[in-house]
Amino acid sequence: MTDSIERLLEAPSTRAPSLGEAAPINPFARKLVRIPAENAGQEGNHSETAVQAEQQRQPEKRPEPPRAAVANKAPHELLAKRRDGHVVRDIENSGGKKGVHDPFWLGTRLVELKKLTPSQLETAIAMYRAHPTEGFDSALEKLSFGSQTEIAQLIAERYGYGFVEIPRHGIPPTLVRKLKQVRATHHSVVPYKEEEGRLTIAVADPPRYMVSDAKQDFPGVDIGFVVAAKGDILAAITDGYTAAAENETPKQILDTLIADAASDDITDIHIEPKPQAVIIRRRRDGKLHYHGAYEPVLKKGLLQAAKTMARLDIAAAALPMDGKARYEAGSTTFNLRISTLPTAFGEKAVIRLQNETRNLRSMLDLGLSKEQIELLVTYAARPDGVIFVTGPTGSGKTTLLYALLGVTADADESVTTIEDPIEYTVPAYTQSQVDADQGRTFAVLLRATLRQDPDIILVGETRDTETAQITIRAALTGHRVFSTLHTTSGPSAVTRLIDMGIEPQLVTGAVKAVVGTRLVRTLCSCSLPMSEPKRAFTVAKYGPGEFREPKGCERCEQTGFKGRTLIAEIYPLDHEGTAELIMAKTPIDKFTRHMEQYGTSMKEHGLQKAKAGITTVEEILSAVSN
Repeated sequence: MTDSIERLLEAPSTRAPSLGEAAPINPFARKLVRIPAENAGQEGNHSETAVQAEQQRQPEKRPEPPRAAVANKAPHELLAKRRDGHVVRDIENSGGKKGVHDPFWLGTRLVELKKLTPSQLETAIAMYRAHPTEGFDSALEKLSFGSQTEIAQLIAERYGYGFVEIPRHGIPPTLVRKLKQVRATHHSVVPYKEEEGRLTIAVADPPRYMVSDAKQDFPGVDIGFVVAAKGDILAAITDGYTAAAENETPKQILDTLIADAASDDITDIHIEPKPQAVIIRRRRDGKLHYHGAYEPVLKKGLLQAAKTMARLDIAAAALPMDGKARYEAGSTTFNLRISTLPTAFGEKAVIRLQNETRNLRSMLDLGLSKEQIELLVTYAARPDGVIFVTGPTGSGKTTLLYALLGVTADADESVTTIEDPIEYTVPAYTQSQVDADQGRTFAVLLRATLRQDPDIILVGETRDTETAQITIRAALTGHRVFSTLHTTSGPSAVTRLIDMGIEPQLVTGAVKAVVGTRLVRTLCSCSLPMSEPKRAFTVAKYGPGEFREPKGCERCEQTGFKGRTLIAEIYPLDHEGTAELIMAKTPIDKFTRHMEQYGTSMKEHGLQKAKAGITTVEEILSAVSN
């Protein structure tokens, strides 16, 4: 058991250190200056010269401060170098061997305290390896191996800071608002106490918010640090920024939320009732982010405003409901899909925004390579057959199909789309909206379309056996058909069709190619070159490349990412041996290995973009299952 733990501990991590992680030792970092422990207090005592000690992490070269000018540090926090949260620490104080990356010191410390067994530590490490973007502390918490309070106390011990518990509404809102909400939430920090010209800041993860960060946010102010549980800090931020909305009606608040979302490229607005507030979260670039909060008295009013907009019964609160609305911002029209769900603290509402008038993007703009475009267009231009694009909800399937229609459909051809909902309005196409309540299902509309003499048919989703049968029949009778399937990869589309009852011989005759897609976030222009030794680990595992990592700025709302790009795999089904494997109903693992001989997998395509500095390895690994 111990040997297996040591192997996991020594395995190089390909992600940036997160909460509670010690970063790798950088052999090029300047020599550390030992500060006597008796000079350190419970709060980090920092001066302007402490900022100079950190300047090595900045891209530009700065003069090195004189040895005597280095400010006193807490005994566990001697900082040598940092680049966007990557910290190099004194070897003796970090408890590790020279040059060894120890991201699991929290677990090791819990084992030393006999609060965790070696077997439990191994389980936590395995869970972290499966979900590296969430941090090792998150794995410990999810497995109930350590509470946020216990983790915060250990972090305070490691870095020599005091530990505090923050009660609800324990910090004046005026003090909380001294730091911008987006920045405070991103770094999990909050101004905690202010007295006699000294500002104390509560942090959940000291490496993520350091002296230079504080000096940037509070110039000329004497700064101290304490450690608090991440949940307490986020709750304090929410309490401090909870809006009273004294002069606005719920309808006005909702209109403002939608208008702001439309201008900020937001796809979803979540209105979530909680005991102490109404929380607003927004989805941008596929990730959900905290946006703000309102007083709990607005719970009912906001939900009624959303229901009224969607023409839903405002008195019916016991059942979930779905409705639609339209919102116009200048020349741009948005379709709003509004759904409600009864919860323990009241009704939750989610508003999805779909830009009806957005311009179609080319396949190159979406993120396909020229070789992938050539391959896909070759098979899409054939006079009959079906191409299936697969992936989860929001993975760019329909967007890719419309881009494909744009280059393969001629003006003298009849194009019909059947969708739920219609995502792009194209006057040149015949577009039909599914409405199950009115009896207009995919299958019903598809049958009717075949009597309309179409050349090309786009079926928004093949979600049941009947639709699949009609789609295959249309492909076999001289029509070009494009459709989507909710499966995890391109090759799994074949097994999905067979599971739906389509005979293997019909699959081999009708399906020309299968495509798997994912959308991954692209790095903001504020990104930085990957720091050592993480770069060395990444190059050793994935090969050389211009690897970069997120930093965070106001333009990207401190996330480090701005926009998304498509990664895809395109597999034709006419290669040697493919039909025989389909007829034999070959297991998906073996079939996938066969298909990968004839194309680039999603993972490979994604890693190409990571090597080009477009996105990160972590983004690719979190989007594509191995």
